[in-house]
Amino acid sequence: MLKQIEKRFGVSAETAKRDLSELTKRGIIEYVRKPHPGYYRQK
Repeated sequence: MLKQIEKRFGVSAETAKRDLSELTKRGIIEYVRKPHPGYYRQK
């Protein structure tokens, strides 16, 4: 998932992680843990 975001938006891994974390914190997206590996989806 991070690699896809890095490539699509031209950002670093750290930026992708930070942005996903912030979007999750704000309740815009959520991380679904199962099935493994997990994925993010819009709330």
